[in-house]
Amino acid sequence: MSHLLISALLLLACGVSAWGQYPGTLKRSGTHLTLNDERLTPEEQAAILDDIGGQDCTEAWRRAATLRNTGLGLTIAGGVAGAAGIMFTFTGGVVSTMGAVVGTLGGKEGAQKGARAGSPMLTGGLIAAGVGLAALGAGIPLLAVGSARLNRMVETYNNNKPVTVSLGPAPSGLGLCLRF
Repeated sequence: MSHLLISALLLLACGVSAWGQYPGTLKRSGTHLTLNDERLTPEEQAAILDDIGGQDCTEAWRRAATLRNTGLGLTIAGGVAGAAGIMFTFTGGVVSTMGAVVGTLGGKEGAQKGARAGSPMLTGGLIAAGVGLAALGAGIPLLAVGSARLNRMVETYNNNKPVTVSLGPAPSGLGLCLRF
């Protein structure tokens, strides 16, 4: 009996880890962590990131979160700029067409002037659409890479839970709990 008690105490002493303090399934919500569907405080998140798979992942998490947030911002800005560019390009085309049609009343010179009326909008729209497309092209990969890195750290935490043994009171005396 004493050998069993000593073995249990040694296993208990060796099995202390961050997972032992925070049992459950870790999930990511944006750049924040949730454990059992409850958002972790910055202190709890730092304690978990301090030891994921035997490594300190705090700096890696910060870099991945920065990548993700930058990608998200570029993707949103690119989508807005692209949509605005398409609207301006369409509007410029309509203005040029209408100007040419109305300008025909003034002859050949009036038609040319009318067709050029929408040219600034057309040019601005094409530039905005190009900038939006470039921002989308840069933002989507950054968003994907940052999110994948964050997901990989969460997955590593959830897959590397150590076996822990705890000793505590039970209804009939002393209880031994093995978590794996």
